[in-house]
Amino acid sequence: MKTAAFPYQEELESFDFNRKGFKGITKLHVKQLAELVWLENAYNIMFLGPPGLGKTRLSIGLGIKAIETGYNVAFVTLDQLMQLLKTAEIRMKSSRRIKQIKSSDLVILDEVGFLPISRQEVNKLYEFINELYMKTSIILTSNKGFEEWSEFLGDSVITAAILDRLAHQCEIFTLEGPSWRIENRKTILKKDTD
Repeated sequence: MKTAAFPYQEELESFDFNRKGFKGITKLHVKQLAELVWLENAYNIMFLGPPGLGKTRLSIGLGIKAIETGYNVAFVTLDQLMQLLKTAEIRMKSSRRIKQIKSSDLVILDEVGFLPISRQEVNKLYEFINELYMKTSIILTSNKGFEEWSEFLGDSVITAAILDRLAHQCEIFTLEGPSWRIENRKTILKKDTD
């Protein structure tokens, strides 16, 4: 689990599919995904939708299942990946992490589209995706729909090439509903009884 570099650990069984207004993926879908047939065939999974719907939680849960089954898994945000790719030639630590990510059976690429990336980074992302294409499964999470990718990647041609490779063998889930974090917001203040 440690080499996967999950930001936290969350089992699939703890995911609340019965939240009011939540849609886009069912318990049956997740049960089928947890069988990992898609991973055996180098398929990708995409979870798209606004923040707070559980895209990262589902990704981590599937990653944990994959590790328990004997697969190598790497979790990385797009921002972290860009830093690693930019520094891999000058930092041994970055180079080792990139090798570990590329040699994984499953790469979880989180928060795609959350932060803007430069033209140079877009090219590196394309090279990375292209290298994994048809060899390694990717779970990708994004708060952007495909129609918005050209905007944050800045080039419609390279966007089409990236999406073409990601979506070729892929299950795509567009999640909708209220933010779980907002609905379950905690406070340190006591309720006023006056």
